[in-house]
Amino acid sequence: MNRFYASNYGEWSDFVGTIRFTSDELNSSNEILSLYIEDVETGVDITLDFIQISLPPVEAPSVEELCTELVLNGDAELGINPYPFTSLDSPYPPVVTEDLSGNKFFSLTNRTSRYSSIRVSVNTNCFDLGVIYTASAKFRFTSDVPYDFEINLLIKDPDDNMKGHGRTIAKCNGQNFSDGWKICSGDFCTYFGFFSCH
Repeated sequence: MNRFYASNYGEWSDFVGTIRFTSDELNSSNEILSLYIEDVETGVDITLDFIQISLPPVEAPSVEELCTELVLNGDAELGINPYPFTSLDSPYPPVVTEDLSGNKFFSLTNRTSRYSSIRVSVNTNCFDLGVIYTASAKFRFTSDVPYDFEINLLIKDPDDNMKGHGRTIAKCNGQNFSDGWKICSGDFCTYFGFFSCH
């Protein structure tokens, strides 16, 4: 948790993250895994009230249902954990925020470049060749100046290496804070393992 997302000193706050265990970490010869907190300034007291490590909540789809909803947790319905949403080209992760009406959404602040963005991984095994798909999302910007933006698809190999460049599937008109939430969407289709539309 970086200082931009941390609560004020002396106030309780939730700290949530996703753990992915490697096969080495889960080796039966390991007797214990240690969970610890680091990188806190000297002289600062740490108080823990409740710690929980659990499987995904019951609201999460089963393995059999994964392909019925290609974007898991798209409405931030799984609580304060943003999984599987992460950030692109930013040292800060997205956080789940809730407004006064109870609407939960993902927020990315303190962006470091024009490419800093919220991203979500999609299981490519759920795609069928030659089928047209629609990607759609609601966006809101805090800028007073309107900016155009895009929705892009990035393809990675199993080693997390980029394969080619991102493919733009939607170009969205200028938007600023006074616009509130706006929907941007675009179509794409799968063709021999690559995303394209003809």
